[in-house]
Amino acid sequence: MIALAVDLLGADTDERELCRGALAALKRNSELFLYLCGHRDALAPLTDAEPTLAGRFELVDSPAALTNYDNPMEGYKNTDASLVRAMELVRDKKAAGVVTCGATGAVLVCSIMLLGKLRGLRPILAVELKNAHGDPLLLLDCGANIDSRPELYASFAHLGDAYMKSIGYESPRISLLSNGAEDTKGCEAVKEANHLLHSLPIHFLGNIEPTAALAGITDVIVCDGFHGNILLKSIEGVAKAVIAELEERLPDAPEAVRSALSAVREKYDYNTQGGAILLGVKAPVMKGHGSATGEAVTAMLLRMATLCQNGFTDRVEAACK
Repeated sequence: MIALAVDLLGADTDERELCRGALAALKRNSELFLYLCGHRDALAPLTDAEPTLAGRFELVDSPAALTNYDNPMEGYKNTDASLVRAMELVRDKKAAGVVTCGATGAVLVCSIMLLGKLRGLRPILAVELKNAHGDPLLLLDCGANIDSRPELYASFAHLGDAYMKSIGYESPRISLLSNGAEDTKGCEAVKEANHLLHSLPIHFLGNIEPTAALAGITDVIVCDGFHGNILLKSIEGVAKAVIAELEERLPDAPEAVRSALSAVREKYDYNTQGGAILLGVKAPVMKGHGSATGEAVTAMLLRMATLCQNGFTDRVEAACK
């Protein structure tokens, strides 16, 4: 049995919608146990309506939420907060990992202060996308470190290399996001990072432009959290806009075309791909979008269960040594 702690507060989406997604994950994975952290009075009617899931979850009454308006350095001390209670369950070895759609700053600080970080590494948010061929593409950082010094890119690259090795890649291809493929392109921080990454014992290809991100020519894209977050949301936004326009222009398209469009939409839809993984801390933490749906929570929990079963954090830590 894999036990996970779910923070149901702090997101834009109502906790009941997220709870429905969590309950759906229980139905799809019989080896899953969930600690549901939120308002007991709001969640109990939903859980009471699922008698077949009795014994597969525990409601953890949490009267407070940490939001973008709270100071993270104070928030992690608030033991009434749902995020803190979820982290404490992992810290105390009752749960194997945390899934949350809460505020990024709060998630980052709570993870570091309550779970601890891996020695010598800067925690980052990494998102596993699919490239044009359907293969994994890791994008990091996606929001944890908005301003990054050149030397931090080396830590990001090591974590990306370790992640891909933990899922079976022997020598992951790593690229640096920039506004041109030449080593001389980019702001000063990116140009210095390019020089530094060339000196590391990794398979560094050099710079990559955003237009080539999904082409299948790299396995890892390294960037700071500001530009990574923009690239991630741009990919999602463009995919949705293009597919919506195609559907509007082809209302009478044959079934094969509609099926193809649906498959592409799902491929680039954040709600079907799960959330970002916080790499560099001592236990698995997955962060979903603040506006994530119940469907997204289902996907996140199923993916997190798989990562925990595979000893993901231990593999990443071992690969970083």
